[in-house]
Amino acid sequence: GFFAAVHFVIVALVAFLLSTTAFSAASEQRAFELVLATPQTSRTFVVSKLFGIFKALSVLVVVPLLSPLWGFLIPGVRAEAGWVVRLLMEAVTLLVFIPPLILVGMYFSARFRHTQKAMAATLLVMLVWYVGPFLVPAIGSSADAWRILLIFQSPFAWAGSIYDGAS
Repeated sequence: GFFAAVHFVIVALVAFLLSTTAFSAASEQRAFELVLATPQTSRTFVVSKLFGIFKALSVLVVVPLLSPLWGFLIPGVRAEAGWVVRLLMEAVTLLVFIPPLILVGMYFSARFRHTQKAMAATLLVMLVWYVGPFLVPAIGSSADAWRILLIFQSPFAWAGSIYDGAS
């Protein structure tokens, strides 16, 4: 419903901001050279940034997803019908849409020196990826290769196939 959509938008915006500033903010603050002087490998640096983003998002994701359980924990509060299905659908939607957003944001954050460029590039890629399948029918039949590429690489197709398989 409405609250699930608001929850998704908030998580997506926070993931967008955290991922696009993961490396470029350190570069802009001239702290990147200090990080490179430490004895940790680049792999541990990137993985620690990724885990930091997931840790920051965990409270935003887990607490609202567990909210239907209040109906069982607090006396007098009734659990809504169909809460398991809604919980699973929201969890699958978050698992399909948010990790690619984080990875693309981290990639552009490492690629560009300035945070604004990383944000603009991430936003452009995500708009093409999320909105592209809806624009494909407007292109016409001359773009069959683009249609196949955009539709099957879209998280909407992934989530739809997961939902179809579950029903």
